[in-house]
Amino acid sequence: MADWKVARVSQVFATTDPLYAMVLLEESLPEGGEARTWRRIEPRSADGCSNVFQIATGAWVRDHDLIVYLLNDAGELTAMANFLT
Repeated sequence: MADWKVARVSQVFATTDPLYAMVLLEESLPEGGEARTWRRIEPRSADGCSNVFQIATGAWVRDHDLIVYLLNDAGELTAMANFLT
């Protein structure tokens, strides 16, 4: 079972291909510091890809709000939501 993770959105990237978009996530490490990793949005459907991309873009535009996300076994983003505190 996948675990929800928390990160900030540092950058977003998309092409004209409706199934290709990426998000640069910035996570705090337990020992201090930060890890930045590009994650592709799972290309299951164009609507699903654009929905996750819109959430990521919104978080990035709003000064890198925290988001929660899930990854599939290939390390691709499968779900994302704004982190509400």
